[in-house]
Amino acid sequence: MNSSEILRRRLDEFFPIIPMPDPIEGILHDPKCPECSELVNDLQSTPCCVGGELIRKLYQELSHLSATGWMWILPIYLRYCLSDEAIYNRFETEFLIFNLSPNEIFKGDVRGRLAFITDDQLQVLIDLLIWLHSDEYWEDRWGGRIMAGVDFLTKLKADRLA
Repeated sequence: MNSSEILRRRLDEFFPIIPMPDPIEGILHDPKCPECSELVNDLQSTPCCVGGELIRKLYQELSHLSATGWMWILPIYLRYCLSDEAIYNRFETEFLIFNLSPNEIFKGDVRGRLAFITDDQLQVLIDLLIWLHSDEYWEDRWGGRIMAGVDFLTKLKADRLA
């Protein structure tokens, strides 16, 4: 069994697909905020689809999703990043890397969005980043950023144990 198959199995075990929350619960800010209002409209018009169509619609909006929104989208998003489709649409995976390896100013926001996540789920995210880093394409383009994400998530996990 190769590493992507192992990750897929771990996603099935630790990141079950859950129903979409009420769009207002899924956003981080006030629904009157222009960006969040547009996101609420996008979510309300989103059929209960999973996969590339949904991810392409939302990948740039991850920072506007609440912890509840992340709890819903992350299982779908992670599966997408392991799909053949993601090889051709790399922007979505790139945005996930950026969101899991935040700059110092955004680390508190990301910690808040990941508040729901279990230690096992954190480990799956770490393993996904390590898997991406082992790919020549991702290592050449974002190797440092990926490892910063591994460090961030590892510290987040360690802080919970302290």
